[in-house]
Amino acid sequence: MMFTGSMSLQDDEGGLVTVLAGVGKLVAGADGGPVVLSDRPDVLVVRVGDVVVKAHPPGTDAAALAARLRVAVAPRLGDILLPPLAVPSTTVPFPRGPRPGDAGGGCALFVRVRDRLVTVWPAGEPVNPEEPHAAPWEEAARLLARLHSVPVSAVAGPGALPPTGGPGRVARAMARLRIADGTPAAAEVCRAFARLPPWARARRRPPPGPWCTATGTSGSSSAGRPGREAPAAGA
Repeated sequence: MMFTGSMSLQDDEGGLVTVLAGVGKLVAGADGGPVVLSDRPDVLVVRVGDVVVKAHPPGTDAAALAARLRVAVAPRLGDILLPPLAVPSTTVPFPRGPRPGDAGGGCALFVRVRDRLVTVWPAGEPVNPEEPHAAPWEEAARLLARLHSVPVSAVAGPGALPPTGGPGRVARAMARLRIADGTPAAAEVCRAFARLPPWARARRRPPPGPWCTATGTSGSSSAGRPGREAPAAGA
């Protein structure tokens, strides 16, 4: 299934899954039925063969996404992060104006499908949610430590990357946990969260000091094995 700049994706009758599957087939160069890996109100992830196609939340800032993707393909992080795959820019029509996702050579690090920004990634062996103890937590921790040792200046220019949104997301998740779950286990998690420094709970800005590269989230959903022994985190 090929998409060209003249195709109207708004008229596609197969739905977003079908369109993402077409993007995946174009990048992977192979046929295969799509497998929906995640279908949340804000994010849709579809696997096609050896690639995974992600539709980011509506309203995702294109320039901010482009900045993060450029870091993900930085040579300095090649053995830490699983980089996105370039997509032919003619896959889908772009809106008028600059294309902050351009990767050069007629390709882009993301494309726009309807009102969503879409990225393509190599498929890896995911962590089985039914076997959390089998997850490579120690290896993932070593990868994070290596990532955190990389100064932002080594992979991006001044002001190119925003502060990590992890503390804010954790704070919002904890607020939902307090409302929805009154079990002893939830109370223990809340007590542990309260012992974190204020900046880690999104109560104040991080202390001044050298900035390092970090992921927005790090957990079982963002770690996997890309066909080799050492896992790599997705960006």
